[in-house]
Amino acid sequence: MQRSCNAEWGRGARVRRVWPAAATLATFIAATSLGRTLESESVPFDTYRQYDAGENSTGVVAIDVDGDGDLDLAVSNRVSNDVSILINLGDATFDGPVSCPVGLQPRYVVGADFDGDGDADLATTDKVGNSVTLLQNLGDGSFIPLDQLAVSQPDWLIAADLDDDGDQDLLVSEFTSPHCLTLLVNDGAMIFTTAESWVVPAGPRGGDVADLSGGGFRDVVVTAIVDDVVTVLFNDGDGFFREAIDLPAGEQPRYAAAADFDADGDVDLAVINKAGDDLWLYWNHGDGSFSAPPLDRYPTNSMPHAIDSADFDLDGDIDLAISHVNVEYFVRLMLNDGFGRFTPQLLTSPDGGAHVIAVDLQSDGDHDLVTANTNNGSVNVFLNQTREPGGGLELALAETGEAATAPGPVFDVELRMRDLGGQEAIRFETSLRFRPHRVTFLHGAYTSEPFGLPLITPIVAMDDRIDLSAGLDPSTGQPPSSDDAVLAVLTFESTGPSCGFELEFCLNEGPSRLIQPDGTAIVPLALHILPGCPGDVTGDCVVDFADLLEVLAYWGPCPGCRADLDDSGTVALGDLLQILAAWGSCGQ
Repeated sequence: MQRSCNAEWGRGARVRRVWPAAATLATFIAATSLGRTLESESVPFDTYRQYDAGENSTGVVAIDVDGDGDLDLAVSNRVSNDVSILINLGDATFDGPVSCPVGLQPRYVVGADFDGDGDADLATTDKVGNSVTLLQNLGDGSFIPLDQLAVSQPDWLIAADLDDDGDQDLLVSEFTSPHCLTLLVNDGAMIFTTAESWVVPAGPRGGDVADLSGGGFRDVVVTAIVDDVVTVLFNDGDGFFREAIDLPAGEQPRYAAAADFDADGDVDLAVINKAGDDLWLYWNHGDGSFSAPPLDRYPTNSMPHAIDSADFDLDGDIDLAISHVNVEYFVRLMLNDGFGRFTPQLLTSPDGGAHVIAVDLQSDGDHDLVTANTNNGSVNVFLNQTREPGGGLELALAETGEAATAPGPVFDVELRMRDLGGQEAIRFETSLRFRPHRVTFLHGAYTSEPFGLPLITPIVAMDDRIDLSAGLDPSTGQPPSSDDAVLAVLTFESTGPSCGFELEFCLNEGPSRLIQPDGTAIVPLALHILPGCPGDVTGDCVVDFADLLEVLAYWGPCPGCRADLDDSGTVALGDLLQILAAWGSCGQ
C-alpha cells in the first residue's frame, strides 16, 4: 500500500541577503585590518568520563527521572533495542545503566512530563520497529512501557507544546517515501493521537523547535540529508503548519540548532553538513526569512553528526557544540564573540558522538556536555568548570516596565540574585552602571536581605554608577539563604528617544566579589548587559550611517563617550563592528 501524508505545499525558498552596504564596508575593514583575528579564551572542561550504556548508543536526553533535583541521563541504544537509565549520584557522576526495552532500533529518546503527574516520562523513535515507544515513569525513576504508536520509519523526534494547550506533544520525522513530519498530539494524560503529517524534502534527519517568525508560536526547522535542504515550517498557533520555506544547504545537512546567535532579538539557525564537514549559519531577518547561504561557513572535523547550543563560557552569548562520528573523535566547541562570529575549541571525545547535548549536570549555573557514542555503547560526560559547583552569586537584570520609546517614561528594573548553595558569606560588593545620556536614576529600594546579608549601604547613584554592597552584621549571626532572591527594584526615567534602556553590571575598584569569613573570595560576579538598541549611538532607534559617522567622529581615546560602545575607553574597530552587526531598524 502506498503511503501518503495529509498535507503538502509548494516550496520556494524565501531568502534575501541582509544589509549589503554594511556587508561591503565590513569586507573593506577586514581587508585593511592587517590580519587582525578574534581571540577567545578556552572553556575549562574537565577530561571526559565515559559511562557504559547499551549497544550502539545514538541518542541521549538529560531529565530528572527520580525527582531528587539533579539531571539523570536516558540513552537510546539501537542495537540492544533499549533505553539505558543512568542515575546522577548528586555530584555529576552516574550509577550503572538500567535497561528499559523499547522497539526495534531506537534512534533518539526525548523526555518530558507527558502525563502531567510531575515526573519525567520518555519517548523513543524505533526506526526498524516502525513505532514510537512511550515509557511512563512510576515516580521513582523506574519505567513501564505504556504504548507503542505506529509511525513509518521514525527517525528524529522532539517534545514540545506545539498546539499551545499546556502539555507536551511529539513531532516525529518519517524516513520513508513520502518523507513526512508527523504531529502526535497529547491529550494531557499521555494518550497521543496523530493530528496530521506534512510532506518534507527527502531524508528528514534532525532539527529544532523555536519561534522563528516572531509570531509567538513554536515553529520547526528540519534538515533533509538526502535532498540537501533545510526546511522551516511555520506554526499557525494550533500546532498545524500551513506554510513552509526551503533553504539551500551544504552536503548532507544532518542536524540544526536554533538560537539568537547575533544577539539581535530573533532566532537564527546553525546547520551542520555531514558530508560537507562544515557549519552553516542562517541569519534571521526577524520575520522568519533568512539570509541566503553561504554568507557564514565554518569548517568542522570529519562527519559532524549533532549540534547543540548554550552559553558555555558565560559571557552572555550563545555558543555551539558539535559532535562527530568519524575517526576524528572530537567535540568541537564554537565560541561566539557576541556578534555571531565563532572560534573553535576541540575536546577529545572518542567512540563516535552520534548525539551531543548541553545540560547543567552539576547544578552550578554553567552547561556541561554529554555525547551518546555509537561505536561502543556509552556516553561521555564533560563537566564545565567555568563556575565552581555548589555556589556562586549571579546578578541579572529583568525589565518589569514598558521599554522607553520617547522622553519621559519611567520603568523599573529588578536585580536578581542566585543562591550560594549553602556557602557562608559575609559581604558582597558590586555596582550597577548605566548610560546617563539615555536614562536617569530616580530611586531604588532593597526588597530582601540576600542570603542572610543585612543591607548596610543605601542605594545611591554617583554619576553613572549605583553602588550595591551588603554585609553581615556579626551580632545577628544570620545564616545564608538557600533561595534565589530579588535584591532590589530600581526605577529609571528615559531622558531621550530610545528603543529601550541600557544598563550593565560592572566592576568596582577591584573585582566584584563575594567574601567568605576568612577574607577569600567565593565566585566573581558575572557581567550582564541589557542593551536597548545595540549600536544606536544617536538614539533614533535605527543603526545607520548617522551612527557610523558618530563613531568615526569620536575615533580614538574617548572614555565614557557615547560612541564607545564596548566601554573600552577608546572608540575603535570594536565599536565599528558593533555598528555593522546591528545595522538596520532596532528589533528588525
